[in-house]
Amino acid sequence: MENDSVGSLDALSTMNEGHKQAIKRVRSPWWYYPILGIAFAGLELAFALSATLVRTLVIVGVIVVARLAERGYRRVKGTWVGGLRSGKATWLSIGFLLIAVGTIVAGSLLTNNVGQPWPAWIMAMAILFETLIYGFFFDLSIQRKLRPAQS
Repeated sequence: MENDSVGSLDALSTMNEGHKQAIKRVRSPWWYYPILGIAFAGLELAFALSATLVRTLVIVGVIVVARLAERGYRRVKGTWVGGLRSGKATWLSIGFLLIAVGTIVAGSLLTNNVGQPWPAWIMAMAILFETLIYGFFFDLSIQRKLRPAQS
């Protein structure tokens, strides 16, 4: 009987250690969300201040940067959790994308109506900070999902 309890405790301890390691692996590298934020800020500036060709090139650039950031994330952490395939955190990602698109549209409209570039720069900074905040809460949400229930 004692051997069964010791084996069970060892198994639980191993599972708990596995959860801790998984939580460490989904914590994003320090550079991941700042890079994405700068890419989104560039997208904001391109839409507010540029012509169609530049916008198209920047969209392609943002896609390339996002893919390279994902590959770097995978190389460093060994895994990557896609925002739109992350369980309950998917809703957080959808909300962020809606806010980001709203920020880009608002920045473009304000810049066009004011006739000055400063609204685009303010909205670019806003979208950078939105990305950093989103990243913090996304990582937190994924970590909570992996954390074992405390009894």
